[in-house]
Amino acid sequence: MITVLAATGFTGQLVAREVKRLGLPLRLAGRSAEKLSRFAAELGHGVETVVADVKQPETLLPIFEGTGVLINCAGPFTELGEPVVAAAVHHGVHYLDTTGEQAFIKLVFERYSELAKQKGIVVAPATAFEYALSDAAAALAARELEPCDEISIVYAVSGFGASRGTKKSVLRVLTDQGYLYQNGELVPTAPGREQRTVHLPSGRKLTAVSFPGGEAILVPRHVRTQAVIPMMALEATTTALLGIGLPLLRAAMKTPMQRWLLGRIEAGAVGPTDEERKNSRFTVVCEASRGEDRHAVIVQGRDPYGLTATIAVAAASHLLRHGAAETGALSPAMIAGPELIVESTRAAGVTWLG
Repeated sequence: MITVLAATGFTGQLVAREVKRLGLPLRLAGRSAEKLSRFAAELGHGVETVVADVKQPETLLPIFEGTGVLINCAGPFTELGEPVVAAAVHHGVHYLDTTGEQAFIKLVFERYSELAKQKGIVVAPATAFEYALSDAAAALAARELEPCDEISIVYAVSGFGASRGTKKSVLRVLTDQGYLYQNGELVPTAPGREQRTVHLPSGRKLTAVSFPGGEAILVPRHVRTQAVIPMMALEATTTALLGIGLPLLRAAMKTPMQRWLLGRIEAGAVGPTDEERKNSRFTVVCEASRGEDRHAVIVQGRDPYGLTATIAVAAASHLLRHGAAETGALSPAMIAGPELIVESTRAAGVTWLG
């Protein structure tokens, strides 16, 4: 079966609903027996539950019994994720998660790839909205150009309401050590180190600033390129504020103010409403280059959280039904090729051009 960990959280509920919608065998795992029971009753007949707390690794054993694929939605992953990955590898269970944290993705690849190969399983962090789309787009953009000089990835997002977990993860991404992939290797960097003017398909001209995205770890695993530069397209005023605010934020996260910031996040909404999700829109422009040659793939859609569920469950379903041709730590597009991500998200309303 597919087991969803942190199933009663914001993202976990969306993932579990998608598993149920597709008629796949489902188990819900989380800390609260009461919440799990209530959610299972809402989903209907045949949904199992098991109590497990990622902060108490000794409680994790039951989630692997009878599980073919584990989807971990319990973040922030840099703080909570490693015991779950370690246990999945130990028990020989395919592992997927919804992280957006580069540091955790890097850890999984460095520490667990060889162990996963020995067990004949897949561990695939970041099988979710942003990185899965760009990972697939990078593979498609680079097909006629490899080896590439560079793959640039630009995100433009509007109307996006972040969940509590996403906000915590963003704090980590912006304040922890990050990397870009340049000259064939990971290079330490700070957010905003690279800045470029970009023209979106809509005609808007914006400034794109680099950030330590998971693509710097994921894409070079299967695409031959000298550089991978993830960027966020921003208005000029936002770019200026970022330059001022990031040093202050990094300093604050090393003081007792960190607790206050996390408390403010906890006091906010669990996640965006259905209406807010429907109104959120994104464009991802992925361009591969070699010399003067360019090939761009443009991905557009809405509802990032809904797409996270679509992508994670499509990958889990493939592993459950077909297994994996390749094992170890994989990027999302390596599980069954970029086509699995394209086809599953296109069915959910995403457009792919290029």
